[in-house]
Amino acid sequence: MDRPAVLIRRLSEVPQHAPAIAQLVWAQGWANNTLSPAELAGRLRAQAGPGVPSTFVAEADGRPLGTASLEPHDLPGRADLSPWLANVVVVEAARGAGIGAMLVRRVEREAQAAGIARLWLYTRRARPLYLRLGWTDAFVTEAGGKEVFVMRRDLD
Repeated sequence: MDRPAVLIRRLSEVPQHAPAIAQLVWAQGWANNTLSPAELAGRLRAQAGPGVPSTFVAEADGRPLGTASLEPHDLPGRADLSPWLANVVVVEAARGAGIGAMLVRRVEREAQAAGIARLWLYTRRARPLYLRLGWTDAFVTEAGGKEVFVMRRDLD
């Protein structure tokens, strides 16, 4: 049986997915933030792009499968670094199908179109994925009381 085609769209094109996307992002780390899932949905919905900020949704058959954002800032205390690839999350059932990579590449193209030469991200667990996609280690720091890898991607 063929898999349905995965489309990457701006969240502003599929605003009905905002609550599900916000819940997905919230469950992956925003739960420690002061925003509720509903408030996070409103914040993500406002990131319409083009450029910074933008939020994208991967969907198949009208179902949201994942998300990624281009944000001005993502790591507290590092306002000198901007912009950031952030909120990259894929639903568990769809992991391993290349959707995360598709979302990362879409954010990279958005940044390039906006004339951005370098992107930043931080991660605790997905470093191997980002290394495969051409990101490089910048430094290790702490975020939310846990060690994280800060990575950068120079856009050609």
